[in-house]
Amino acid sequence: MKALLSVIVLLVIGVIVVVMIAFAGAPSVPAAPPPVSGVTDILIQARPSQFEFDSSQYTFKAGQRYRVIFINGGYAEHEMGFRETAAPGTTGAMVMGFARDIVLDMSQARLSEDEQHEMHEMAEIGMLHLHAAPGGLMTAEFTPVKAGTFDGVCTRYGHDTDGVDGMRAAILVEGD
Repeated sequence: MKALLSVIVLLVIGVIVVVMIAFAGAPSVPAAPPPVSGVTDILIQARPSQFEFDSSQYTFKAGQRYRVIFINGGYAEHEMGFRETAAPGTTGAMVMGFARDIVLDMSQARLSEDEQHEMHEMAEIGMLHLHAAPGGLMTAEFTPVKAGTFDGVCTRYGHDTDGVDGMRAAILVEGD
């Protein structure tokens, strides 16, 4: 009887630990920056539940100024690379010349200097790529110039698992 009671107590403790871990909450993230006059804010979040963005589609208008606020509320590093639309199971090439006048703020992204440098190099050639460590926030202010439908894909290995599920969203850029 004592052995059975010990097993039951251990099981209850195990369930309590699992529940506490599951509901511990996402890493804390900095508050979104205040609005900027003449710029439309678009919030993109990597959800704490992991491996999904907060929306399946984000819409922009070519020629209009935007600031994307990318918040990583998950427990792993996440990115969103703006890519050419590709067939399911594949990933398209980065969109060259997607935007102009890209201004990045990675002061709260919790990235290394090398990672920040890489983001700036891509921005210089009009490629938009967002990246934040767990609990990080980065902003990208830009003007889209290329109309069309693109893929927003987390480019971390395994996060866009099969091109259908995983961290992928449609990026719709309407013409002028």
